[in-house]
Amino acid sequence: LIEIKEARFPVFCLTGESFSTRLFEFFERCDIDFPTHRYFSHKYQLYGPNKDHIRWFFTQRILNYFEQSPLFTTIAGDKYILIYEHNRTFEPEEIMTQIDLLVNLAKLFLLR
Repeated sequence: LIEIKEARFPVFCLTGESFSTRLFEFFERCDIDFPTHRYFSHKYQLYGPNKDHIRWFFTQRILNYFEQSPLFTTIAGDKYILIYEHNRTFEPEEIMTQIDLLVNLAKLFLLR
């Protein structure tokens, strides 16, 4: 989790698609899909309270980045962004790589 004082991210959660997320979506949430990026829409479930703002925020560059990246969960809102991988604990020597990933993702979001 990092705080970026100049950021104003929409509130969203981006997590991997699975049978359980699709089932949960059926009852609870609405997945935001992008017809122009079918692989992204198949790979991830994206949801949040302001769908129009989230659609606007996820530019082609951001969608392409996630299509090409390993699967991880991203949660953001206002000036905070958090990433994690389900059922994974990182070794101490892996922490800096994850911090670099988070910083690069934050920069990508700020470039939008």
